[in-house]
Amino acid sequence: MSVIYLGFWTPTSTLSASEMLPESEQADFRRLDETFRRQDDLLIVAVEGRDAAPTRERIAHVESQIADIGGVQWTWSAASRPKLFLQDGPTFELGIARGPAEPPSIFDRFLSIDDHTRVIVADLGGAKRSLAEAEETVRSLERIATDGAEPGERFVVLGLPHLQVATANQIARDVRWALPLLLATVVFVPLLIFRSFGAVLFPFAMASVTTALTLGAYHLAHGAVYPAAVVLLPFAWAIATLDALHLYNAYRRSSVHGPAAASEARRAVALPCLMTTLTTMAGLLVLAVLSVAPILKLLGVWGMVAAAIAYALTFVSGTVVLGALPTPAAMPKWSTRWLRIAVIASQRRAALVLVFWVPVLTLAGWSLRHVELSALYPDVFVDEHPVSSRLQAVSDKLGIELAPVEIVIEPTSAEATKPYNVVQASMALQGRLEKIPELRLALSSGLFARELARSSPSVLARARELEADPARHDSVVATAQHPEVKNWLRFSDGISRTIALFEPVSIDRSQEIFAALREHDQEVMTGYRYHFGGIGYLRQAMQKRILDEMLRGMAATLVAVLGLLALVLRSARYLLVATVANVAPVALVGGAMVALDIPWTLGIVAVPVLLLAISVDDTIHLLWPLRRASVRAPTALSKSVRGAGPALVATTLVLAGCFGTLMLSGFRLNHDLGMLVALGLIAALVLDLTLVPALLAATVSRKRVPNTS
Repeated sequence: MSVIYLGFWTPTSTLSASEMLPESEQADFRRLDETFRRQDDLLIVAVEGRDAAPTRERIAHVESQIADIGGVQWTWSAASRPKLFLQDGPTFELGIARGPAEPPSIFDRFLSIDDHTRVIVADLGGAKRSLAEAEETVRSLERIATDGAEPGERFVVLGLPHLQVATANQIARDVRWALPLLLATVVFVPLLIFRSFGAVLFPFAMASVTTALTLGAYHLAHGAVYPAAVVLLPFAWAIATLDALHLYNAYRRSSVHGPAAASEARRAVALPCLMTTLTTMAGLLVLAVLSVAPILKLLGVWGMVAAAIAYALTFVSGTVVLGALPTPAAMPKWSTRWLRIAVIASQRRAALVLVFWVPVLTLAGWSLRHVELSALYPDVFVDEHPVSSRLQAVSDKLGIELAPVEIVIEPTSAEATKPYNVVQASMALQGRLEKIPELRLALSSGLFARELARSSPSVLARARELEADPARHDSVVATAQHPEVKNWLRFSDGISRTIALFEPVSIDRSQEIFAALREHDQEVMTGYRYHFGGIGYLRQAMQKRILDEMLRGMAATLVAVLGLLALVLRSARYLLVATVANVAPVALVGGAMVALDIPWTLGIVAVPVLLLAISVDDTIHLLWPLRRASVRAPTALSKSVRGAGPALVATTLVLAGCFGTLMLSGFRLNHDLGMLVALGLIAALVLDLTLVPALLAATVSRKRVPNTS
């Protein structure tokens, strides 16, 4: 037989699942979380026999072993049905009086999923578990899987502690492979472009110090590392190299060397680098302010910190460091030759370039409408990850979406707080849920009460009698403190809790289900209101916000970037050209997402914002010399490329390489984010070298540049 142990998990000790909701909804959920000590910790164990279903005794034995693991609060199975205890009365097992012709309840169907499989439902309790506790739980489960297996049995174990341990191990692996690749990128790219060890040492020093300061500040502020926060490592490293490479490029172009050349280089690029830093910080500010996803807020806030540290560090210490470097060798000519050829050819064949790019970008932009929406939780790992494959196996076996929906019923009147009425409300919700065809399991006090009534119809009447007798009311309240009951009822507050699991459904169907439940709340549940939570609800809520968040983020970033570009370029035509060139990479990335079948998620919506905020760096440095009236001509671009070209290529390759390291991450969000940003940055450079010259040649009046040589 195989045991598939499934947990619903929020992968952090500092952020809870409810914090994915807007602030207006978080206060209610924090209060309800404290009431039930909820942590999305429902656990499911499917026990499958090779030739037939495991016996009742075998299920009971496996369940007892799981129940003995530290932290397991309760377990349920077909062998030990849940019990509802009433003081001063008998203890009834649920469902024992069901007649042979009566169909099994949804609870029974889930516990006995098919002829070979039986299910154990368990709970680890509401307290947050440390990594050490999770590792001990994993070891205990592995002992059950190995030492407790009978001949012919096979155990496959997966659960909340396994996901916690897998997340911690994945963070360690990501950091281990990321550091060598980041080092290689910042070493070999500048060495290839500038043919100088000084070009390696200076950006390396700036990146190392900036990253160390940023991550150190993050650790002081947050403590534990949120898994997706691993993206901060390559992001801070890449951002710190931008200004350093532009400053070093200006230093190399000077006719002298030493401190005088360093000071001259700083005067030449300090202002354009300040503008590029501000545009980057503007995009990151949009993420920090407008996003509802914690990972995007985290990236926005700490990305701004990294950008500010990098600029200050580069231009405060740059002259000292550069002045101490040895005299470099001559730069290789190829670093600018091919760039100038691309620019000049695009200017001379502007019509041909536009005929190519306009339909490509139009088609790519149109394809954005066909990118699917998705939320990754709880399957946060890439498909090749062993945990991801196990999650998929569990989903296929049980026929469920690996994301529970939690519904808390709260009374809105004094009459509704009476225990009997609370149970009746829970039974009404249970009945409504069971009318949804996609429902696979719903656990609630209403289920237990209904099952108990089937076993002994007099029980509910007796409970009402107890409630009517003020002297016996305390007995009913005390009953709610029993471990089998308190996870679902708070008689003192009149609050009831329900957890539901559904089959995989589309976004539209998910929205229909929640709309039907809200309608049931408003039209049927007089005196009560529903609060929705759990990863299943959060996924649906996130999916609804993905497009809104992407559009708001792009619009806000575009406004901020255009405002800064207007200050830099001082020309409506140049501003139009720069806008088209920097929006185009977003369209190309959208086309790539359709081709690669990558959905929009709340993490991926950061890609357009990051591309708009970072790719404009090349455009500003490329068009910066055109700000002077004497050089407003398309042919001036060739001179601009000759000066800034090496830095443009170096910064693009370093950025793409740093973000590209995320493609090897085991976290799907980091993997997709790194790949798309790297692809977009390379596309942005190609567009700057082809589309920008063509647009300038087509829209800007030709004016000869005075020969000042």
